[in-house]
Amino acid sequence: MLTFVCCVEYGRLEQQTLLMIESLRTFGGDLSSSRLLAVKGRRGPALMPSTLRAFDRLNVEFVEAKEGENPHPWLNYTNKVVAVKTAERMANTDTVAWLDSDIFVLGGMSHLLLNDNEDFTARREWLPPAMFKSDAHFEPYWRDVCQLLGTSLKDMPWLATDGRREEQLAYFNSGLFSWRRGSGFADAYQSAFSTLLRSKLATPEGQFFTADQVVLSPIITRLGLRWRELGPDEHNMVFQGLITGPAAAPSMSKSSVVHYSRSMEHPYREAFMQRLVAERQEFANWLKSYFAAQETINSSTISTKKIFAKALRIARGAQYRLFDRATVRSKSGRVNDT
Repeated sequence: MLTFVCCVEYGRLEQQTLLMIESLRTFGGDLSSSRLLAVKGRRGPALMPSTLRAFDRLNVEFVEAKEGENPHPWLNYTNKVVAVKTAERMANTDTVAWLDSDIFVLGGMSHLLLNDNEDFTARREWLPPAMFKSDAHFEPYWRDVCQLLGTSLKDMPWLATDGRREEQLAYFNSGLFSWRRGSGFADAYQSAFSTLLRSKLATPEGQFFTADQVVLSPIITRLGLRWRELGPDEHNMVFQGLITGPAAAPSMSKSSVVHYSRSMEHPYREAFMQRLVAERQEFANWLKSYFAAQETINSSTISTKKIFAKALRIARGAQYRLFDRATVRSKSGRVNDT
């Protein structure tokens, strides 16, 4: 068996997380009943009572991170790092699997289980700052990141061509991954993430918010962890803008996990649902029934919660913008670890 972990907090993430868990418990196959930790990684309004009741029904353990465990609460991706560290401490299985909240589970999840000769598994990320053999645009950035995190670019593995794209430097998507508890991964993940943020290092275009993904392959390399790449059917990314057209995501007909990002929002939702109906009609029908049932639930909230949440968003947004203006764009391979 394994232990699942995800994040939750009041608002949109709360609803996404609950939907993801419902899909896991309904369609997750042999692992659908696995232990599941939902971690609130930073300060904010309390969850809705209806969510806590649903957690009880779904056998979800709700955990609030300890004060001081999140040193960068202004960046929402830090919640993931806090949750990984929490799961490392609380799990009693060899394998622990992280799940983003914007995921639909459509089938069995046995591909997340690690064999005796594996310590980590995830799928590749091909969006920027991915680096390909024929395009070294991001090479200075990756050289800086590796130096900063105690490894070397020359030691980093390359991922073979997947038939759609050419060979690329190992860069894993952090939306779904498993790690071996006790391998040192969780501590290294938290440390590397904070180190990269403190350095204020960014890509030549100024992108820094992918830190939770960028640090994965350097720490795997430094720790000498044995890894396996997930395939598109094991983690199918159907992001907004990639629903239709020549670069559209592969068919969901055999996918066990669909990572939809903002494809369920306007103006992408209709096209995404059309694909879902055509490729996974049973799940599409279940999803429609789920949303219909939610409409009958009284989900009114106390106004002070909304005011508190909005104030936090404004304050954190200001911190984000200040950090963004202070980033150092990687050009020459130098790092700024201050």
